[in-house]
Amino acid sequence: MCQKKIILLLSWYATAGIPLHAISTLAQDIDGKHYEAYLLGSYQLAAGSGPKSFAHFQHILEENPSPYAYEGFLQLLFATGNYKPIVQMIPKLDKHFKDSLPIQLIFIQSLYNSYNTQEQDEADSRAIELQQKNKKSPELTLFAAQAYTKRGDLMKALEVIDALLNSVPSHPRLCLFHFLKSQLYLQLNNRKRAIEEAKKCLELCPRSEQAWLLMGMLLEQEGEIDKAISGYQQYLSAIGPNKGIEQQLQRLMIQSKTMVRSDKKVVDTKENRLVKVQNLMQQKKMPQALGLIQKSMLAEPHDEAWYKSLYWFALGSNEHKNDAINVLLAVERAHPHDRLPLLYLADLYTRAGQFEKALAYHTKALAQVNDHAHKIRLWYNMGIIHYEQEQYEKMVDSLNTALKAGADFPPLYNLLAYYYATEGHDVT
Repeated sequence: MCQKKIILLLSWYATAGIPLHAISTLAQDIDGKHYEAYLLGSYQLAAGSGPKSFAHFQHILEENPSPYAYEGFLQLLFATGNYKPIVQMIPKLDKHFKDSLPIQLIFIQSLYNSYNTQEQDEADSRAIELQQKNKKSPELTLFAAQAYTKRGDLMKALEVIDALLNSVPSHPRLCLFHFLKSQLYLQLNNRKRAIEEAKKCLELCPRSEQAWLLMGMLLEQEGEIDKAISGYQQYLSAIGPNKGIEQQLQRLMIQSKTMVRSDKKVVDTKENRLVKVQNLMQQKKMPQALGLIQKSMLAEPHDEAWYKSLYWFALGSNEHKNDAINVLLAVERAHPHDRLPLLYLADLYTRAGQFEKALAYHTKALAQVNDHAHKIRLWYNMGIIHYEQEQYEKMVDSLNTALKAGADFPPLYNLLAYYYATEGHDVT
């Protein structure tokens, strides 16, 4: 490789802000031809050309090079959403990248994207361990706080967030952590501290719609109705018309003033039942919450708000996933031609690792769905499931079906490119 070309590529690395330590180590371990391939593969990655980047890295990796040659390849796999091969390479590469925070973050996030609960638990453990050594890392603080929250140790979650906030200057990007603290204090039934943290969040991010929604809910619970109304109005002003509002309302347990009439009797509306479900879940009264969801879904099978509520219930644990699946099966039996139970069963069976049933419900859903973009995503999901089971021919069939239907979905091309560059051995 000519000296001028190397200088140009290294200059590009410097301006792109990419660390050069792996390149210098790589240059000592492999010949100039592979050194050039590494640089070009990384360049193509930054330029957004996944297939070309795969081709360059594949050329290097076939020669069993230095472990540091994998750094750019790991970044490529992560950028294209191919988490499984990253997880498979962790045992081989972990010790070589133990001091590389960017690569360790790739390992952690890839483990989180696994369907294997043991690998997700490993991600939690890694995040907690690394956060102790990198207390100024926002990413590790977020992952560690979430890990402690999953384990029920809310005080430890607050502790790691405080370790970050006390060690770096105040900045608008830190508003997320004040928002998380507000939620944690709410779970600890300390509304006063929750309000304080929500206010700090809004001081840093005045247009944070989630913080305004949370603030409105907290103030309403404190009986400060006028201030609560102002909080809700700020939320609506920030978010505007958006289908995601319903999901946000459920997650943040908005308390509606319409719940109570002048005679103090609760009005039986959908909104009030959604609030009641969230309150029951917060109080760990899961059977009662599930019963109310199922009753409402059977009565209103076309209202996706109930499916979203059930979905959040299902994410609590594997046991909750199975309970949610049983509710969806009951709704499907009562309403066999409705697409919503089919779509949510396809998703939950996938998350539960029951791939054969997941594929069956993807197929059922395809027959009921008319939206073109939704069909493309279903075919893509089926391709992912086949890939997880190493059923590569079926994977290619699913993805090609989507392509023939006119798919314009970048993750689909990324998956095909990765397959052809590895298992398919065709980088053209």
